[in-house]
Amino acid sequence: MFSSRHRGRALGAGLVLLVLAACGGTKSGDSGSATSMTCSGDAAAAGLGEGELCVDSGFRLSKNDFAFPNWSGIEGDTDDMDTGTLIRLFGAATVCTSGTTADDCVLNPSAESTLAQWASALDGGRCEGMSTLALRYFLGLQDPSEAESGSSDAVALQRPQLTIDQEINTWWATQFMPEVRSAAAESRKLEPVALVARLIDGLKKKTGYTIGIYGNGYGHSVTPFAVTKNAGVYSIHIYDNNYPGKNAAITVDEKTNKWSYDEAAVNPDGEGSTWSGGKGTIELTPMDARKGPFSEEFGAVTSGVKGSAILGVAVKSTKGHPAAGLLVTTASGKHAGIVNSQIVSDIPGVVYTVGKGGLGTSLVTLEIPELSESYSVQVVSANGESDAGTRSVTLSVTTADGSRTQINSERALDTRGNQGVDGAEVIVDPANGVALAPKFDSNVTVSNNKDKVVVKVPKNGKLTSSQSINGPEVDSKDAAGKTIANKTLKKAAVRLARVAGAPSTTHTTLVPRSSSSSSSSSVARSTTTTVVRRSTTTTTIKKPPSTTSTVVRTSTTVPRTSSTTTTTLVPRTSTTVRRITTTTSVP
Repeated sequence: MFSSRHRGRALGAGLVLLVLAACGGTKSGDSGSATSMTCSGDAAAAGLGEGELCVDSGFRLSKNDFAFPNWSGIEGDTDDMDTGTLIRLFGAATVCTSGTTADDCVLNPSAESTLAQWASALDGGRCEGMSTLALRYFLGLQDPSEAESGSSDAVALQRPQLTIDQEINTWWATQFMPEVRSAAAESRKLEPVALVARLIDGLKKKTGYTIGIYGNGYGHSVTPFAVTKNAGVYSIHIYDNNYPGKNAAITVDEKTNKWSYDEAAVNPDGEGSTWSGGKGTIELTPMDARKGPFSEEFGAVTSGVKGSAILGVAVKSTKGHPAAGLLVTTASGKHAGIVNSQIVSDIPGVVYTVGKGGLGTSLVTLEIPELSESYSVQVVSANGESDAGTRSVTLSVTTADGSRTQINSERALDTRGNQGVDGAEVIVDPANGVALAPKFDSNVTVSNNKDKVVVKVPKNGKLTSSQSINGPEVDSKDAAGKTIANKTLKKAAVRLARVAGAPSTTHTTLVPRSSSSSSSSSVARSTTTTVVRRSTTTTTIKKPPSTTSTVVRTSTTVPRTSSTTTTTLVPRTSTTVRRITTTTSVP
């Protein structure tokens, strides 16, 4: 494995920014200019170093930040993903086959699979949740005393604690909502200096922004609270949840229109590196985008859009492992995803999104709006480095008929690339379904919002999930051709086709959880949550060295339609969590 400094030089020439679909182009006036920003205050008087003060929101470290650092994996009963989060985000009618609260909800199979994949993605950290929740406490949108009685500031809160851990998990998950992704993607059209201008204006108006930055295939989220300027360089003062209480800043050079951050410690071994970039690699997400209404995310590709698909991968990040990415290769040789450490796409409208965890690979998704030919799906290294041994990988393929094929295995990342359809491990045929020929022993779940089947497919075995008029037909055989499982799933509930520009009709309003006693209206910890995997790894952040590397980021959004369910989300209680002790068995 390269050292951080060596890695920066090795990748600098290889990584490029590809702007896809809605991320392309710049609106009139978006280029921005430093002359439109007035910075005349005394930064030193505000305790913000040398130079001129452009804006100061009043957020202060060791008061408004959390005293505990960002953490990865699942340590215990309080910080696992739970049913209550899904109900808060989407509403019980969307995710439950029966029941309306986290106490009595029985998740539909599609929601179960999503919860399992999100749990895997927590191995990459929770930076998005921590940066968002700390800001909400500061803005008065939530009260720390809701999590712990008597607490007036975020710094007084401690974990592990059910209410605070689940609140962080929920706000972490909002980054995957279409409305939040759309707001962040719009800001990535801005040049860095123009983004600084927007941030200054927003801090003055108390808009409430989090910042997302991307490098080496990873994503990180921080909380900006002030901007200063010295000798043509803007400093965005931030709360970095990897370093509680520590002064840190993202710099933006007025002349080069580039940003840089020299304490990006998202590597799971705790070693930091310098990230830098231009338009498309830094973003602002306004708090308003997180309040809902949120579109239904389950089965978002509908039966009315032939050949559409959503691919997702979450991997366990440990020392010696590079960031993970996705690569699609069609039968005709077209590509979308990571090729030679670059994000590419020969397929129109593809959306490639890197999740923000702050301590490793979070959830990476690749959305295909429409495709008529077969294609292979590979999990690859995002930055060209080789995997050191195997690790846990969760790959999902959701197709136009509402079927979701989710594959869990221990594997090394595939760095070959450009493999093509012949001999590929996962092949998607828009006309027929998904075919799997695993090169590692795999636990495979095929589900929709009505039914599921779980199969253990051995190395060199086969599994097919074929579309049929009655529902997905799942057939699995071992390497000798002996049948392991054969089942026809119930047909998924029909949803309307997506229409470009159509508004969302699922209405959820995200409100705080509470530490009050449990009642019939409270969202308590689910006693029926299926736990698919757990991790006891906790990452400790070290002081990062000064290095240089180049970043890659691109994303767009696709309008969706969904059900007409209206849900008002209620506070979480701090009651003791009860967990089931059984999990779905694997044949």
